[in-house]
Amino acid sequence: MNASEANKANTAGRLAPVLIVVVGLLLFAATFRLGGGATTAGGPFTPSNERATLRPFALMDLDGRTWDLAAQRGKVVLVNYWATWCPPCRQETPALVRVANELRPRGLEVVGISLDGGGPGVVRDFVKSYDVPYPMLMAADEPDVAQ
Repeated sequence: MNASEANKANTAGRLAPVLIVVVGLLLFAATFRLGGGATTAGGPFTPSNERATLRPFALMDLDGRTWDLAAQRGKVVLVNYWATWCPPCRQETPALVRVANELRPRGLEVVGISLDGGGPGVVRDFVKSYDVPYPMLMAADEPDVAQ
């Protein structure tokens, strides 16, 4: 392999993860129709009186305790669906940890819902490595919760 071919191979190797993230974000946007709904002064958001409510759910956390959305009524709750195998999820985690730490005293509750199917062990390792301070729930037994 000459220097030109090696340079092209190296460039392609560096672009592959970027392309995967871009394709993932496009699929995410298409799935959840980001930018859909009515346009308001603040941007393309659905007015609050036209939004669907989140279906109530109760899931087990990593310690085997039940976390029930209904018990959070009246609170501001940021629900993050994620997975350990998802590169954008790994990239957003430090920011979510900062938001959770900074805004918890002001009443924001953050909860993560792992879509991992490999069990809580891999999720525990992730939570420990990122020092996640908020409850992490497992959705593997409740596949409809992401709907």
